[in-house]
Amino acid sequence: MFLYAAPDSTAAVLRLIADPPHLLLHFAAGVGLPDPAGLLQGEGRRGRFVCLGAVGDEDRPALTALIAAATAAN
Repeated sequence: MFLYAAPDSTAAVLRLIADPPHLLLHFAAGVGLPDPAGLLQGEGRRGRFVCLGAVGDEDRPALTALIAAATAAN
């Protein structure tokens, strides 16, 4: 697992999780992120994830925007 936390925090922002055969990008506070493309999955109280294998080239700008929003919020 790969974990990203903001430089001034110990709280996780993003986690990269290998769950064969899937590779998931987990957003710790995903429930509050804007997701007009509908990439986020999950029903947890806070977290959401994107299955990277299901992301096509046309979805990359939306995924980049999700990552930017998640890191800016922390």
